[in-house]
Amino acid sequence: MNWRPMGSNWRLVLVSSLVCVAVPVLAAGHNPASGVTPKVLSDDAEPPRGARAGEIIHLEWRPATQSILPGETANLGLYAVSGGAEAYELSGIELIFAWEPADLELLGLDGTGEPPTWVSTFPYPCGCDLNEVDGGPPQDGDGFYIWLPPPMPEVWATTNGTLVTTFQFEGVVGTDVPTDVELLASIIVGENECESAVASGYNSHALGELRAATVTVLIPCTGDEDCDDDNDCTDDACVEQRCQHSNNSSPCDDDVFCNGADTCSGGSCSAHAGDPCAVDEWCDESANQCVEYGNGDFNGDLDVDLVDFAAFQTCFGQLGVGYCVAGNMVGTDGVIDLADLASFVAQLEASGPQ
Repeated sequence: MNWRPMGSNWRLVLVSSLVCVAVPVLAAGHNPASGVTPKVLSDDAEPPRGARAGEIIHLEWRPATQSILPGETANLGLYAVSGGAEAYELSGIELIFAWEPADLELLGLDGTGEPPTWVSTFPYPCGCDLNEVDGGPPQDGDGFYIWLPPPMPEVWATTNGTLVTTFQFEGVVGTDVPTDVELLASIIVGENECESAVASGYNSHALGELRAATVTVLIPCTGDEDCDDDNDCTDDACVEQRCQHSNNSSPCDDDVFCNGADTCSGGSCSAHAGDPCAVDEWCDESANQCVEYGNGDFNGDLDVDLVDFAAFQTCFGQLGVGYCVAGNMVGTDGVIDLADLASFVAQLEASGPQ
């Protein structure tokens, strides 16, 4: 962005592919309201002392997500956010944006909360023909917005974000499907490529990230039955044409036996009573049952001996069920392993030689 001499006056112009707005002439080279002479930087001039390189300013919508009913208004605040550890001067914005006109209609701008502003508009005609309406907001799903501050006071993009203006969209038809409202770095129209831009002081290339938003136009509900979300852990209700889903603490079943009885928590079946088996049992998930630990006595003669050891060797590495149940003596996985071998050997030694 430059202040350029035009005869005996000064006029502010944004030098880019999207020059399509005329701004008021400042008589005698100063702001009539403040008496301050604006900064001057010609195309071939060196930046004056104090101009900083590397300023980055991100542009984003807030809130990033919202839901409305058909006919309701979605307010999207356009925020300029410093990309550094300090605030950067915000000297101008050229912004290309896009949305789905079948879902949302652009109503215009709500200037409430704007910083000192000289120009905040959808200029027509635009160099890339993005704004098709003279005197109103674009309607076909893409547009060009321009914002310029007065020469004084300076406007700053803070690290927390500075509200530039608020775009207002009206819901057209409910779909329950989120639709993007995008901020675009560039767009090609015919043979022309148009670009978004942010100026910070004498830096006309300060544009950082462009952060989109999503708006969901809800299908209005008429009764609670319209709001069933197939989730047993929510209570569903239709309130003023909007579905509400409140978390409950009802009993539920997550189809896992070995974590015990289940209860809804936080909208999902995620609270569990724990291992349902007694201390002398292990949990067999495959059979949904608790199985008593084995004692090493495979043949049931009330003695752990070498005959049982032969059976233990046969069952080693297998699940301790059926014939092999006697070999699963410790652990929670049900597999006859080295821990079970140690327990079996202890039983064998306690029985003495056979």
